[in-house]
Amino acid sequence: MDIQNVSLFQSFSSLDVYHSNSDEPLPAVVIIPGGSYNKIMERDSERVAITFASHGFQAFVVRYPVVEHKDYQAAKSAVAQAFDHIVAHADELDVDVNRLGILGFSAGG
Repeated sequence: MDIQNVSLFQSFSSLDVYHSNSDEPLPAVVIIPGGSYNKIMERDSERVAITFASHGFQAFVVRYPVVEHKDYQAAKSAVAQAFDHIVAHADELDVDVNRLGILGFSAGG
C-alpha cells in the first residue's frame, strides 16, 4: 500500500490517499472523519482507511478545515474537490468510478 497526501484547492484541506497496489480498478470509499470541527478524529480516518484497503478498496480520507478555520461550506467544498480529484485521476488511482462510495462520522456525516 502506498500512502500519500494531496492538497485540495479549499484552504486548510487535503486528501489522504491509501492506494492498494492493483492491476485493475477497485471500488473506492471516501472517508470523512468526525471531530466536531475541533479536530480530525484519527480513529475515524487512518484506521478505517487501512481496514477498507485491506479488504480490496482504494481508500481516501478528506481532511477539511477545523478549529479556527472551521466552516461548514468550506468542508462541503473540500469533499466535492476530493471527489473531483478522485474521478479526474481514476485511472492512475486504480478506482472504478462506478463503485465509489462515501462514509462519514459525526461532523463528517
